[in-house]
Amino acid sequence: MDRAIKVALALFLAARAGAAEGERLRGSVAKGMEYLRRSGALESKSGVGPLCLSGLALIACGVPGDSPAVRACVERAIRELDLATSNQYSGTYRASVIAMLLRAAGERRFAANQTLLERLVSFQMRDGGWGDMSRTQFALLGLRALDRMGVEAPENMWKGARSYILASELKDGGWEYKRPTQPGAKGDSYGSMTAAAVGSLLIIEERAGKRSRVCGRPLVERAVTSGVRWLAMNFSATENPKRGGSHYHYYLYALERVGILSMRRFLGGHDWYEEGAKALMERQAPTGGWGSPVETAFALLFLGKAGSPIVVQKLKRPGEDWNLDPYDAHDLVLSVGDVLGFDGAARALDPASPLEEFLASPVIYLNGHDDFSLSRELKAKLGAFAAAGGTILGVACCGREEFARAFEREVSAALGGAGFSDLPSSHPVYSSQFELEPANFRGAVSGCRTGAILVPLGLCCSWGRCGGCPREHTLVEELAFKYGVNIIAYAAGTKRLRRRDAEKEVPAPVSGPAVVVGQIKHRGVWNPHPLAFGNLSRALAASLGFKGRLRAVAVEPGRDQLDRFPLLYMTGVRAFELGEPALDELRAHVERGGTLLADPACGSKDFDRAFRALVSRLFPGNALAVLPAGHELFSSPFDVTTVSYKRRVLIESPELSSPVIEAVVFDGWRLGVIYSPYNFGGELGGVHDASSRGYEEDSAFRLAMNIIVHVLTR
Repeated sequence: MDRAIKVALALFLAARAGAAEGERLRGSVAKGMEYLRRSGALESKSGVGPLCLSGLALIACGVPGDSPAVRACVERAIRELDLATSNQYSGTYRASVIAMLLRAAGERRFAANQTLLERLVSFQMRDGGWGDMSRTQFALLGLRALDRMGVEAPENMWKGARSYILASELKDGGWEYKRPTQPGAKGDSYGSMTAAAVGSLLIIEERAGKRSRVCGRPLVERAVTSGVRWLAMNFSATENPKRGGSHYHYYLYALERVGILSMRRFLGGHDWYEEGAKALMERQAPTGGWGSPVETAFALLFLGKAGSPIVVQKLKRPGEDWNLDPYDAHDLVLSVGDVLGFDGAARALDPASPLEEFLASPVIYLNGHDDFSLSRELKAKLGAFAAAGGTILGVACCGREEFARAFEREVSAALGGAGFSDLPSSHPVYSSQFELEPANFRGAVSGCRTGAILVPLGLCCSWGRCGGCPREHTLVEELAFKYGVNIIAYAAGTKRLRRRDAEKEVPAPVSGPAVVVGQIKHRGVWNPHPLAFGNLSRALAASLGFKGRLRAVAVEPGRDQLDRFPLLYMTGVRAFELGEPALDELRAHVERGGTLLADPACGSKDFDRAFRALVSRLFPGNALAVLPAGHELFSSPFDVTTVSYKRRVLIESPELSSPVIEAVVFDGWRLGVIYSPYNFGGELGGVHDASSRGYEEDSAFRLAMNIIVHVLTR
């Protein structure tokens, strides 16, 4: 897989300039991890439980599972496993946290996992719980981790746990520490135990749904609905509801589990992560901790895990057809993370969300059985999402043609009428990570890339492990996940992942007098990157203090007057031709002192040939020529004598490291035509296509800024 894709997926992404809150949050996490190190929580004097919880927190905050600090936690947990899990009360917690640590660290210790399962089985009590709601929650978290490592608990364990939790629910829809019939029970619901119970039911529900033989009928526990309602009605990010400051950090961790497992961003209108992160930053001690090492670990688990990059957003639609496989997106992201080595998240996307929320992930995902329609407003958002480099993914659950037809119709309209066609066998979705056979995927173009992909097979059934799809309409699980990994890898190569603590992707517009650029319309897809000049304006303002704002407007030579445009710009995907009136007007404009700048979208060779033919017709006695390496264009205001190219360029030209700019020169010095045969406009437009024949992002911006400064100051 292209290195750029791995970088996009693996890095704990930093916010861009101006994201002060994101910088503050990352600083808070760094101080918290340093506190754990200084406190001794990661050393031998610490108990195995706090040690493993601290190791789990480090992984959640981006520390690799094979790092020395995490490996030390793993090795000590394995050495002391028998002693650490020798009694029911503390052993339940320790066995569960060890199992979660092994899963998160990528350790597959079969003997240890079997021992952990045996302990948790033996610790389960006759009523189905593990003594109280807290231990029951941790036991189920541990069993879930073991299940994902291939060690399955007996079916009666899960049934017993479900019975215990349902029998413990109070009349108001919440839970307390003990079962109502247990000695010491008070009958008062509170936040941490309600979140623990709801998260536990979601784990049980997830497992049951994945064993269902009926596709499209996911199990939804009534108690989950009532428990979520209780959490929403009593929501607080600053205290444990109904218990004040008691077990506050544990409450936030339990709340985070509910949010992640249910793919909910909001509880009762509250952005639980954003509000919780703000509260934690305000309460962090000067030492970097949040009380004890255990409380600090819970705080970091909340900040790190829930702040993971959002990889897939599943678009809600009216009714239940949008979520027939409730765990498909979640499990796909987990599998992608296992293969590519990163920790990501999936969430549900409300169609009424602002555009910036659509732009938070590289993939927006739709699936279902039935016909559907999208509103005009939603289509506009999806179109803008694709134009910014996002990928709209549709999967026809059980191969249902009704959904497939609706997806093509509605998404085609969102992409301005772009039609769907079969993807060629050479498309990156068949090779970006795994070399796979073509599978009749269909795609529609946004700009010069595939902005929408339709999978006519019910891969969602395999991703969500629902057993109800007819075999001929889906694929075996392993193969389905490989296709899913390829799709995500392709999408992440065109639109970078953003952590929840990173800058929003709809920045404020640059103010100041407009410098209007005339973008030439033609029949070869003339505007594939509509965000390019806005992004370039912001880069000029941030890097050089540029006070103006670049604004591109469509122009047609031969119809529109060109005199007001000091700079004309052309790009495109396909071949094109301009008529004689357009040629005459364009020629006269350049000869009067105007400048024509061009590059091929995604490095399109069709556009390249057409543009060279255009220049030959415009100036038959003055051909394009490569600018020498010492030209001032490459040194001011930035030194771009060495640049970074996309992998596709380097395959074709392994030694290439200098920029290639061609020009038509007038009067011995003036650049009337500036042409880059390698694409930079995609990077300016936010489309980071790993398969493009062009420059990497930083080089593209620096080269473009040099060109703008050169044109406007000469």
